[in-house]
Amino acid sequence: MPPDQNPSSPSELGDGDGLDYVDPLHQDDKNDNWEDTEDHLSSPKDPDDPNNNDPDDNNSSSSSSDDLPAPPPCPCYHDHFQAPINKACLPDTFSRTDPDKLNTFLIQCCLYFCANPTQLQEDSQKVNFAMTYLTGVALDWFEIALTQEEQGVFHDWIMYWDAFTHKLHMHFGVANLKSDAAELLDNLQMKLGNKIATYNIDFMKYAAQLSWGDEVLCHHYYKGLPNHIQDLISTHKQGKPDTFQEMLCMAMLIDSCYWEHDHK
Repeated sequence: MPPDQNPSSPSELGDGDGLDYVDPLHQDDKNDNWEDTEDHLSSPKDPDDPNNNDPDDNNSSSSSSDDLPAPPPCPCYHDHFQAPINKACLPDTFSRTDPDKLNTFLIQCCLYFCANPTQLQEDSQKVNFAMTYLTGVALDWFEIALTQEEQGVFHDWIMYWDAFTHKLHMHFGVANLKSDAAELLDNLQMKLGNKIATYNIDFMKYAAQLSWGDEVLCHHYYKGLPNHIQDLISTHKQGKPDTFQEMLCMAMLIDSCYWEHDHK
């Protein structure tokens, strides 16, 4: 009887079996050597590659990065441009009871138009805006005109700002604007105890409605000044100013010196 043969013995396994004999005792060592070789071939270590740094190097770099200050936050950009909002004062209402307030009303409207140019570009928009601030008889008159348009009677003032203001002056303004301004200017006096700024504002408001020359304006302006300013102007070494602007500047300088000396 032939002796028992171990089929796993290397002498009994030939090339035809298609199997390579591996010693079980050295199986793990061979696998480890092959894995090391495969790792070396597949991913050679590049000393310049930051991913191949040692763990100790990573820890040191991370610890040093913790000491660095945090980067500033990224600026926030808005998708839509936000235009600045102008907080212009709305005009006062106008009711015709005081015709002298018509110019003030129109000036307030113009200032609001300038502060909001994108909202009120067309003349018709300006007219509609101003009409919302009319009250009393003034509003009643324009309501009648609007009713006439429904009957086929159209008015150009509803489409043009200049025509609208002309109608306001014609029906609700001062009847004799120039004559009233001349009378007010002739009787204007600077009150004692007041600074010259108030007198200048009133004088130029009335003078703007007239077509007077410098000589006439200088005469009326000088006449309305108090005595302590008149005396210094009349005794000035260069004499009285020839133009209204020169007269105005000299009077303002004298008034400023007067109040400065009075406070001392």
